[in-house]
Amino acid sequence: MNFEQQIAYNSWANQLIVEAIGGSTETRTDASLLRQFGHLLHVEKEWYNRVMKVNEDTEIWPTLSYEECVDLMSKGSAVDLSEFLSILDEICSYKNSKGVEHKTKVSEILQHVIIHGQHHRAQIALLLRQKGVTPPGTDFIYFTRQT
Repeated sequence: MNFEQQIAYNSWANQLIVEAIGGSTETRTDASLLRQFGHLLHVEKEWYNRVMKVNEDTEIWPTLSYEECVDLMSKGSAVDLSEFLSILDEICSYKNSKGVEHKTKVSEILQHVIIHGQHHRAQIALLLRQKGVTPPGTDFIYFTRQT
């Protein structure tokens, strides 16, 4: 599996989740679901900003409406992670959310972003189940069967 495929998978899985959340008024307005999904999208944006040296404050745990999540998705899953592909071996210097400075290879950051997304999509799936909604299958193997 290469990074291009991982980025495509991440975008595909996020799209399935936003569609599942949008499936009913109850899920579209559920604060816990929107908090998890907003966090996932904003963390992608924060890492993009760090790597691409965009000076923009991004709240890590935002309070977003469903419509705001959809808007972020329409911009390419909050960010275009494929821009990282040409700089995978570069080192990114940044401060984490606690202000601690770090230096990390871009390829490692990209892998982190994708795994972080999987983690939060699993949490969203649990929240959907608790609402009586069958979550979409976002396992990587499902993605490979469709592409």
